[in-house]
Formats: sequence, structure tokens, C-alpha cells
Amino acid sequence: MLKRFLNWVRRNSLRLATMALLPVLLPRVITGIYAANRIYPESESPTERVAIIFGAGLRRDGTPTAMLRDRVLTGADLYFSGKVEKLLMSGDNRFENSGLCGQAHLRYLLPCQSHLWCGKRHFGNPEIPSAARHVPV
Repeated sequence: MLKRFLNWVRRNSLRLATMALLPVLLPRVITGIYAANRIYPESESPTERVAIIFGAGLRRDGTPTAMLRDRVLTGADLYFSGKVEKLLMSGDNRFENSGLCGQAHLRYLLPCQSHLWCGKRHFGNPEIPSAARHVPV
């Protein structure tokens, strides 16, 4: 019985591996295909009115994570190169120690504070495009 089962596994190992990896790899492949023509080097990025900087969390001491810092500084680089007029920072400000607060801390590192805009409340992902339309000019 065990020998028969092992023969079945050996014959169907490729199918089993495909079934195990498909749910993991398929979303990544679809996202890569969808986003392939939407990712630009900074020098070739199109000029836009608003750049959205998504939150990426804080450490326990309230300092921004490396990813959040990189996102904010990349947004600032786009601003200083003239690619965007304003920066919209999204994040979660339900708690005192939240991503939006961390982005606000990073704002003080950047000299373009008058062109940075943080929402007064938590923006869920579906609400961000409408918030971008209402950024003061």
C-alpha cells in the first residue's frame, strides 16, 4: 500500500508542486504584468499634480521604518525635480503612534513643507484618489 502511494506521488509530483505554488506565484505574476508599464525611473516619470505617498508603518519608538522613510524621500525627490506639485501622505492616524504621525515627523526633515499635505483622518485605499482631487493648490 505504501509503495503504491509513493509511486503515485512520484508520478504526480509535478502536478502537486504546481498546485502548491500556483496560489503563491499567480498573484505576483499578474501584478508584475499589470504594473510593468506603470513603473518609471525617477528621471523618466511623468509630470503630475499630486504624488501619493502610502504609509508603511512605524517602529515601537515612533520612528519611521526604512520603507516609509524611503517613500517620503522619494516623493521629495520627485517634488524637487519638478515632477509633482504636491505630495499627499496617506496613512493611519487612529492612534497617537501611527504611520501618518511618522510621516509628519519626516515632513520636518524636508524643506518643502508648504507643498506637503496630510489628511485630517484615516484614508482607506478607496478614498485616496478622491482625496488627491481635493488637495489645495
